[in-house]
Amino acid sequence: MMNKQKLLFGTFGLVCSVSLNLTQAIATPSSSQFLSESKNNIATILPVPPSSARSEATFGTGHVGGMKRCGKKMNWELFRLLLPTGDVVETLATEPSLWFYLPAPVRRPLYVKAEFTVWRSSNEPEEEDDLIHSQTIPTPLAESGLLQIQLPKNLLKEDEEYWWDFTVQMDSFDRSADAYIHGALRLQTIEQISLLKDANTLESLIKVLKGEGSYLSFDQKRALELASSLKDSSNKKAIAKVEKELRQHFMQIHEEYEQLNTLISTSSNASDFSSIGFPFLTVVQRQKMLELAQLSAFFNIWGDTMNFAALNREAHPELWEMSLEKIFRDHELTAELNQKETIENILDVFSEAPDYPR
Repeated sequence: MMNKQKLLFGTFGLVCSVSLNLTQAIATPSSSQFLSESKNNIATILPVPPSSARSEATFGTGHVGGMKRCGKKMNWELFRLLLPTGDVVETLATEPSLWFYLPAPVRRPLYVKAEFTVWRSSNEPEEEDDLIHSQTIPTPLAESGLLQIQLPKNLLKEDEEYWWDFTVQMDSFDRSADAYIHGALRLQTIEQISLLKDANTLESLIKVLKGEGSYLSFDQKRALELASSLKDSSNKKAIAKVEKELRQHFMQIHEEYEQLNTLISTSSNASDFSSIGFPFLTVVQRQKMLELAQLSAFFNIWGDTMNFAALNREAHPELWEMSLEKIFRDHELTAELNQKETIENILDVFSEAPDYPR
């Protein structure tokens, strides 16, 4: 009995603490109204991801077999990582998720399996990279959908470089027909990341701070003051001050989100609490996720933005659709390397795609 009381009182205190920012939200509706709606008409404002150096695209169509062989079995134009072409997957999460779209096979037999691996890059040219994670994903159904791959907690370490490979095996005997996607992966800390400072991003940030298309729980008066200080894009001192304040807010929201996740996990077996606290906790948790999605985009942590947007795409399709627009239509390199018809097809399919059957 005493343990249950401690859990309930501790939960109440934490919920009160992390929910204070909800009453200060500068989004157009009130927080309770905003979160109670399954769909809303807010046009979420996100910056355009900067184009990285032109190296190699993060999509492929076979280690050896090439696009023609794989094209017979897979609509390879839709086989994608949900991030801008060529970009490194950067994350602040201790259990990061990568999201892929896996098309249905265009002919039988079905895919044999899908394999996802993570490698730690060696700093020495003579040494091989270390395989640190591998998992097999069965693909038993002739269906398509969005596939979430969550990495084990604390798999990634700061200041180390990683790369990942996602391969779909087409043939049980001929691995040259495999389709694959690969790219880089990096764990960041909030202290390491920087606010995007190009003119278009700062213009978008001003709108968000003024409350337009915003999920931020920033104090409204202070947000307007910060927006005003950003009007002169040449004032580096003012921009640095805004960056510092936003980073501190980002850190606070991130810590509150982690506390909520821990609380929900540890209290899941407390029946007295489940019927009372969980509905409200999930509302608070969702608000934190939406805010983190927007903040992550402005700090160029698009791996986390897409994860939060994907997890909330049913309740908040406006964030999901805007995220897809930014990484596929507005991103310079992605748009350049794809036909316009391909991009429109991607947006149409991905915006309504269900979870891939597991």
